[in-house]
Amino acid sequence: MFSHQLRSTRLLAVPLILALMVAGLVWTPEAAARRARTSGAGGCGQFRDVVGAAVDGDAIVVMVDPSDPEFGRNSESATITTTLLLEGGWLPPPGGCAAAGNVVFNSEAAFVDAGFTFTAPAQRGGLFNFGEPVVTLAPTVKNLDVLHVFFEPQGGVTGDGGGVSGPALNGARLRFENVIFRNDEGDTPDVSGRGGGLFLAIDGGSNVTIRNSRFSGLRAESGGGFEIDVRGDSTLTLDRVTVTNNTADGAGGGGGGRIRLFSGTVIIRDSVFSGNGAPAGAGGGLRIERPAGATGKAEVWLINTVIAGNNASSGANLSQSGSGLTMYQVNRAGFLPLVTGASGPAAAITGITRTGNTYNVAFTTSGFTPQMSGLHVHFFFDTVPPDQAGVPADPAGWYMYAGSSPFTGFSLRDRPFGATQMCILVANPDHSVIPNTGNCGALP
Repeated sequence: MFSHQLRSTRLLAVPLILALMVAGLVWTPEAAARRARTSGAGGCGQFRDVVGAAVDGDAIVVMVDPSDPEFGRNSESATITTTLLLEGGWLPPPGGCAAAGNVVFNSEAAFVDAGFTFTAPAQRGGLFNFGEPVVTLAPTVKNLDVLHVFFEPQGGVTGDGGGVSGPALNGARLRFENVIFRNDEGDTPDVSGRGGGLFLAIDGGSNVTIRNSRFSGLRAESGGGFEIDVRGDSTLTLDRVTVTNNTADGAGGGGGGRIRLFSGTVIIRDSVFSGNGAPAGAGGGLRIERPAGATGKAEVWLINTVIAGNNASSGANLSQSGSGLTMYQVNRAGFLPLVTGASGPAAAITGITRTGNTYNVAFTTSGFTPQMSGLHVHFFFDTVPPDQAGVPADPAGWYMYAGSSPFTGFSLRDRPFGATQMCILVANPDHSVIPNTGNCGALP
């Protein structure tokens, strides 16, 4: 098992709970190499036009403005209808997209070779809009990844979801990572409905993960920062999310966020809700409710999460209500990496830096000395499932290695669009991997 999974397994021993807590943390499925389309700064295309031209599985790159990284581009109320990756954190070539000679690229290697520079996670591409949600997700969306992007609803937004609105998602998988939902400096956005930054209604076993992200300075009638309806045994995970200085003006409350849990599981881990307000409602920091008549499982896990310094007419920090709603609150102090308790061979990434386009991956091994004729290690990005990081899977997805630390065999050209981590597993002499013998580390 991967080391970040252990942080859950050492906390709770019930297998079902473990599965819930680690859901979505290890890898992000990617069926094939993505084709990338550019949008934004540097004459790289209008976002709505690019979304309209995209086909299923494309990556849309939201450029960082080199003259002002905090300035976004107008989304013009774009609607996403298909499987896409939105990835920010890229600077256009010095001469802009025209100098690159193309606005559609078949690999990240071609993208890097054309002169684009990756600056994420420190910088994000940005999108804004006036009067309507920045981006709307159609009911046809089944898979969406959003990485290194900020959303700025501006002015009065009519409807639900100032930044992203997905009002009818069924059987969908959504991932938001290193994403910021925020107000524009000098503007106070006001969403007439639900969810100042994000509104989602998920059903049919949907799975939504929001990780390493922030909701800040937003306002709505309910769910000042976000509002999410969870139905049909769906799962919502907030992992290392910061929710600050948001306001819900109406009786629905949830200054920082509001979750209506009809049926499913909500996991909020290592997150902070502070400085939020619901002056006319309950749950200044977070409001969780189960509507009347709802049936099925309704579980909420608050793990190592701080909800403090908020205000409301009732339940200043946390408000919960509804029949059949089960809530668990657990705090934890510290955890050891998995490999320290491994009884057999194990490997662990201890740090990743980047020099130019080359990744420098520090790692350790225990219980064996790597050699190609014996046990060695395989490196791979988190777009590859762990069970496909060795024989008999496609060798294009992994790199076998028997040298010393650091590993430098991967560069930015090798990173698939959508990858946020590099991973390691111990491999046998026949290059099959041994499950549960490694971990993943965040890419710089």
